[in-house]
Amino acid sequence: MNVADKLIRLYAKQLKMPSFTEYQEVLRRVDPSAGFADILLGLMIDETASRQEKQNRR
Repeated sequence: MNVADKLIRLYAKQLKMPSFTEYQEVLRRVDPSAGFADILLGLMIDETASRQEKQNRR
Protein backbone atom coordinates (compact mmCIF):
# COMPACT_ATOMS: atom_id res chain seq x y z
CA MET A 1 0.00 0.00 0.00
CA ASN A 2 1.48 3.32 -1.06
CA VAL A 3 1.25 6.68 0.70
CA ALA A 4 -1.70 7.85 -1.41
CA ASP A 5 -3.69 4.72 -0.54
CA LYS A 6 -3.00 5.25 3.16
CA LEU A 7 -4.09 8.87 2.96
CA ILE A 8 -7.25 7.94 1.05
CA ARG A 9 -8.13 5.46 3.80
CA LEU A 10 -7.44 8.07 6.49
CA TYR A 11 -9.54 10.80 4.87
CA ALA A 12 -12.34 8.39 3.93
CA LYS A 13 -12.54 7.35 7.59
CA GLN A 14 -12.53 10.96 8.82
CA LEU A 15 -15.22 11.92 6.30
CA LYS A 16 -17.24 8.79 7.15
CA MET A 17 -17.14 7.57 3.54
CA PRO A 18 -15.71 4.07 3.92
CA SER A 19 -16.63 2.92 0.42
CA PHE A 20 -14.19 5.51 -0.99
CA THR A 21 -11.39 3.20 0.12
CA GLU A 22 -12.59 0.80 -2.59
CA TYR A 23 -11.85 3.35 -5.33
CA GLN A 24 -9.76 0.82 -7.27
CA GLU A 25 -12.87 -1.33 -7.78
CA VAL A 26 -14.69 1.69 -9.22
CA LEU A 27 -11.75 2.36 -11.53
CA ARG A 28 -11.99 -1.21 -12.82
CA ARG A 29 -15.70 -0.81 -13.58
CA VAL A 30 -15.70 2.56 -15.35
CA ASP A 31 -14.95 3.12 -19.01
CA PRO A 32 -11.19 3.69 -19.51
CA SER A 33 -11.97 7.01 -21.16
CA ALA A 34 -14.07 8.14 -18.18
CA GLY A 35 -13.28 11.52 -16.75
CA PHE A 36 -12.88 12.53 -13.15
CA ALA A 37 -16.57 13.36 -12.78
CA ASP A 38 -17.57 9.85 -13.88
CA ILE A 39 -15.18 8.27 -11.40
CA LEU A 40 -16.37 10.52 -8.59
CA LEU A 41 -19.97 9.72 -9.47
CA GLY A 42 -19.18 5.99 -9.28
CA LEU A 43 -17.68 6.44 -5.82
CA MET A 44 -20.70 8.44 -4.65
CA ILE A 45 -23.13 5.84 -6.01
CA ASP A 46 -21.26 3.09 -4.16
CA GLU A 47 -21.27 5.10 -0.92
CA THR A 48 -24.99 5.79 -1.22
CA ALA A 49 -25.75 2.11 -1.90
CA SER A 50 -23.62 1.07 1.06
CA ARG A 51 -25.42 3.46 3.40
CA GLN A 52 -28.83 2.35 2.12
CA GLU A 53 -27.90 -1.30 2.63
CA LYS A 54 -26.78 -0.62 6.21
CA GLN A 55 -29.97 1.32 6.90
CA ASN A 56 -32.11 -1.54 5.54
CA ARG A 57 -30.32 -4.04 7.77
CA ARG A 58 -31.22 -1.99 10.86
